[in-house]
Amino acid sequence: AMLEIDGQGKRGGEFVGTNPLPKTKAVLDRGRERFNIACAVCHGRTGKGGLVAKRWPLPVPSLVEPTELREPATKILDAPPGDLFDVISNGRSTMPSYSHQISVEDRWAIVHYLKALQLHFKK
Repeated sequence: AMLEIDGQGKRGGEFVGTNPLPKTKAVLDRGRERFNIACAVCHGRTGKGGLVAKRWPLPVPSLVEPTELREPATKILDAPPGDLFDVISNGRSTMPSYSHQISVEDRWAIVHYLKALQLHFKK
């Protein structure tokens, strides 16, 4: 399916630079809703760190704090949509895969919402 790309947000081995889901108010609303349910507990509703991050038992070997999604140093602001889709789908570092809990379409909706959230905070 077109939305799946290759399951990792890639086409021809490169992260796609365009979200295949149309950016509509309904899609952004769905992305916000899914983000607040699945992502905000660790990343916070504004991407600044959530409850898990505040209670993270650091230092623990092999664990890293959830990424602040609006922190420029993380390079997430500039990450292509396919890279964000890949992280949600397959996990990265301490973050697990959410491919079994979040549908492909909802993952792309979250990516649209993340980009909108990041634009809001980008200076």
